[in-house]
Amino acid sequence: MSQVADTQTLSPLLSELLDLLSKFETALEDEAAVLKSPDISSLSETLQQKETLSEAVTEKFDQLTQTLLTHKQDARISLDNLSLLEIPGLTDSNKQSLKKISEKAKQCHKLNAINGMTVQALRNLNQTTINLLTGRDENGKTYSASGKTLPSDQKSNPLGKA
Repeated sequence: MSQVADTQTLSPLLSELLDLLSKFETALEDEAAVLKSPDISSLSETLQQKETLSEAVTEKFDQLTQTLLTHKQDARISLDNLSLLEIPGLTDSNKQSLKKISEKAKQCHKLNAINGMTVQALRNLNQTTINLLTGRDENGKTYSASGKTLPSDQKSNPLGKA
């Protein structure tokens, strides 16, 4: 037995969640811009804003979950769950809001994954540069004619000793 959606509670909650997701998406775009920029002085502030918004989105989503839960108290809802749109009493406006929220959440997830890959690539680049400058390139490999990697025969000297 499922409960009828309380549209007086649900509509403002959906609106607030969509607004928070839009702000979170903007924070992720700002983070991406800072990561691509040579000046990362604002990265700390951007990450703090991202964390704050992430916590707010989680809290609002938990409120939405509690509002939409059926009598299965241990159930977690998913925005991909099409049965959400079949909740009795859900208005067309609420259904549209749920679809927008789902799309926005997917976009935020995608942006966050891209930012994570960018951070990992920058970390690898920085570590390679540090290894080259300090002469600690233990994993230095070259490619053979067949395209396989082989350990380098050359012992590199750090640039500081050149």
